[in-house]
Amino acid sequence: MLIVPVPYLQNRGRLVQICEDHREQIIKDIYKLVNDVKLVRNAESYRNRTLPIVVALDRSQRDNSSIAVAVEIWNELKKVNQVM
Repeated sequence: MLIVPVPYLQNRGRLVQICEDHREQIIKDIYKLVNDVKLVRNAESYRNRTLPIVVALDRSQRDNSSIAVAVEIWNELKKVNQVM
């Protein structure tokens, strides 16, 4: 499985523009990856599926976090998982 970091999605417009501006100098495999719509959709899907986990980890690792907060986070993740 190819894991695509969020900066790829944030910078994709710039990457596409660079590839278009320097098409002759860009390796064809890189050009194909940058313009691969399926890769973009998979990256967006991956980001959307992991975002609740990222938020939960951030909340649970705060200095003022408690067991009650952890249980609340757990219940929220269970609800999100049922929706997906």
